[in-house]
Amino acid sequence: MHLDAAAAKELLDRSLKTGMAQIKPHKEHRCSYVTLVILADTIDEEAKALIQKTRFQKNYRLALHGWMEYQIAAMEISTNSFLSNPAGKNAKKTLELNFPSKGN
Repeated sequence: MHLDAAAAKELLDRSLKTGMAQIKPHKEHRCSYVTLVILADTIDEEAKALIQKTRFQKNYRLALHGWMEYQIAAMEISTNSFLSNPAGKNAKKTLELNFPSKGN
């Protein structure tokens, strides 16, 4: 599968909307993470830029009812390269550990 910017935008929008619908903030809620992991044969440069610059964080009632953060990690299979948005660094590390480079 090839991921272009339009498909990436749709994936980002849909996953954020679906993930946020699952969060039920309340006074004992601390934090929630919505995480999107993308595995694609190839990824357009525009799609890579979109993934890397996407940021979304939401506080519920001034963080008294917790907060959420949107994490994105992606792997381009053809080059065995990984990328993420700023919040998705841990998800990216998990991908790297699960798909080590062929030289390792």
